Amino acid sequence: MCTWQVPGGNLTVLVSVYQAAAEVRQFFSTQVAASGRETTGSGVRTQTFGKRPVTGLGDQATALLQTVTVLSAGKNSGVSDWVQLFVRSGNAEAEIGYNLPIPSAAQLPGAIAIARGVLARLPRP
Repeated sequence: MCTWQVPGGNLTVLVSVYQAAAEVRQFFSTQVAASGRETTGSGVRTQTFGKRPVTGLGDQATALLQTVTVLSAGKNSGVSDWVQLFVRSGNAEAEIGYNLPIPSAAQLPGAIAIARGVLARLPRP
């Protein structure tokens, strides 16, 4: 996993490569379902308010539009919008986490561009 931070934002890229495409299909579905659930832990609450298929990207792609709230003593101490983009292509799965101080729907084109760059650099099985 690689993470970059810029003033007001973050980018996380995780690429997993499997022996067979069937493994990736199962992992992809599991990851999208798990990441789309509301969670609270370690002082952070993540809520998904949108789920969109992304066509023309890998074999399958899904974007989750999320709000991440940092809690301090149980109270809101900061909120940011994120886009989590999951892409399945061949025997690989890529996860792109992207946030800037703009609504998550507006961040989606940037996340898609990053995913295209990642997929272009993956070796073909």
